[in-house]
Amino acid sequence: MSLSGSFRTVSVLFLVHLMVLVVFTLQTAEARRLAAVNTTTSAFFVFGDSTVDSGNNNYIPTISRSNFSPYGKDLPDHIATGRFTNGKLVTDFLSSYAGIKDMIPPYLDPTLTVEDLKTGVCFASAGTGFDPLTAQINEVIPIQKQLKYFKEYKSRMEVEIGKEKTRRLISSAFF
Repeated sequence: MSLSGSFRTVSVLFLVHLMVLVVFTLQTAEARRLAAVNTTTSAFFVFGDSTVDSGNNNYIPTISRSNFSPYGKDLPDHIATGRFTNGKLVTDFLSSYAGIKDMIPPYLDPTLTVEDLKTGVCFASAGTGFDPLTAQINEVIPIQKQLKYFKEYKSRMEVEIGKEKTRRLISSAFF
């Protein structure tokens, strides 16, 4: 490749990075604007696999974990949270964009407060799949158990905030 070809490649990469920065900045500003007007979505509830697990596997005996470096290096405290990424998950971005919360915590985190629970949690588990055998082999939380955890969540919230408030919270939530 010639020198001018290398320069063009570097220029194109610079422009792409600049465009990404501009789009990210605009999205962040838009998220702040929307957060001020969100009156429809009460909470976020997440079910699934490693693409959306915010750290539930940290609380179960499995080798399918991401609670070590380099995971989490782009998070504010640079701490691995159990997310299989160096930063936020797509569900975290969606929740933040909707003005609910910055990051969706794992349901199995024993330090969660009622306030944490009221705005939603993640039931997902890395290594699971639609076939329960996949989760069994990986010793992770199968989809069926994630749904049982949601039922447990609902009962827990009914005790904490009452049946009617729990019904309203869940009916206006994003799944």
